[in-house]
Amino acid sequence: MSIIRIKKDELVSIKDLWEKLRNIHFKDSRYFKDRYRHMTFENRCQKFELIDDENLLIEVIDTDGIRVAYCISSYLKGIGEIDSLFVEDSHRNKGYGKKLVESAVKWLNRKECNKIVLSVADGHESVLPFYEKMGFYPESTLLQLMKSNHLV
Repeated sequence: MSIIRIKKDELVSIKDLWEKLRNIHFKDSRYFKDRYRHMTFENRCQKFELIDDENLLIEVIDTDGIRVAYCISSYLKGIGEIDSLFVEDSHRNKGYGKKLVESAVKWLNRKECNKIVLSVADGHESVLPFYEKMGFYPESTLLQLMKSNHLV
């Protein structure tokens, strides 16, 4: 097992892993299945294309030459964010997610962030105990008006 930092132009190497995460969010989502159904890897990566390389950390875990986990973190205007984290089912409970989050937090702390945040998709609350062990706790709950609502 090795943690490898990659550059933006290598993001395509985690596309399969990202799509597995998107499929989990699609399955778990109670209200926004259409969002995940239509979300593409290329559209998701647009955010990262706008961030300078020195403010973007993309790390992957390889085992026997196969990518099994990744973490993408970013820094912008004093705020650090863990944007995306995924570990293959077959490699969970081996400490890979913990290692990636610890690495991201260390990197963001070196950036002297005012705060470090992450979002957990609705329906995916099963990951909250993991993040709480890592020191992350809910600050607020963001609600979004659905377009099918009569007010829109």
